[in-house]
Amino acid sequence: MALVYNIGGPNSNFADLNSIDSTTLTQGNNTIQIYPGTYTAPTNLVATDIHSKEWVIVTMLLFLVIQLLACLLLTLQLVQLLLKI
Repeated sequence: MALVYNIGGPNSNFADLNSIDSTTLTQGNNTIQIYPGTYTAPTNLVATDIHSKEWVIVTMLLFLVIQLLACLLLTLQLVQLLLKI
């Protein structure tokens, strides 16, 4: 049976990305929903912690981190432009 886990939000199972235990990642057929918020990237996550079917989760998390970094870079560039005015 598929389980749904929440990060953040009103009914949170985990406080942040680093709180997800390896059992949750490896039991398979799970959905992890990430609510809007500020999260620290899971730097201690290694490929052996994840079942082969859950590679999509890792890809999505990496995409999220890349998007957040891109937003930060754009924000910094905007601040630099505003300071020049």
